[in-house]
Amino acid sequence: MDLIVKTCRILASRVRLRMLQAIYRSPGITVQDMAKCAGVADFAASKHLKLLADCHLVQTTPSGRYVHCSPPSPRTTSNRFLTDMQELVRELFGERANRTPAQVCDWLGASDETSDAAFSAVIRHVTVYTHLRRLLILREFIREGNRSVEDLIGALNMSPDAAARHLDKLQRRGMVKALADEPSGWKLVAQQVPPFQKALLSAVAKSLKAKREG
Repeated sequence: MDLIVKTCRILASRVRLRMLQAIYRSPGITVQDMAKCAGVADFAASKHLKLLADCHLVQTTPSGRYVHCSPPSPRTTSNRFLTDMQELVRELFGERANRTPAQVCDWLGASDETSDAAFSAVIRHVTVYTHLRRLLILREFIREGNRSVEDLIGALNMSPDAAARHLDKLQRRGMVKALADEPSGWKLVAQQVPPFQKALLSAVAKSLKAKREG
C-alpha cells in the first residue's frame, strides 16, 4: 500500500505532470528543456525527475553532459501496479492526441478542455489514494462489499472522527455513497466515476487483491 500512496503523491503535482507531458510530447528531451517546459529551475527538475524515475514513470539516459528523458519502455518493472500506472500515464499523455479535446475532458472528468483543467482533474483523482487510511477503507469495500461505519471502525481500529472524515472525502470524490435503507451503511459506487478514475481504481484494486492472495 505504501507504493500506491507514494506513486499517487508523486502524480499529484502540476510540475511533475507538466514534465510528463513534455516527455511524451518530445521523447528524448533533455532535463534542461524539460525544466523550461515545466517552468522550474534545472536542479528542481532533476529532483522531480528522480521521483518519477523511482516509480518507473520515466526513463533516463545519460549522454555526455546531458540526461535525456523518455517514456518508459515496456516491461521496465515487474511490479503490476507500476505497470498499470505506466499504461495509465501513457494513455493520458501518449494517446490523448488521438482524442478530441471533448473526449479527453470526458475521460478525465475535467471541467473544461485546457491543460490546467486536465491536470486539476488528474490531481483530484489521484489524491483519493494519497492517504493510507483511505486505502484501508477502500480495501474493506473491495474485499467485503457494503460496510457500515461501525464495521470500518472495528476492522481498521479507526476513530469515529477519522472514519467520518475519510468517508466524506471519498463521497465528495464520487467513490462511495451512503445507503438509504441501512443506517450508517456505505457502498462503493465506482461505476459512476469518470473513465480515468475507474481505470485508476482498477489498478489499485488489483494491487490490494494481490496482497491478500499473497
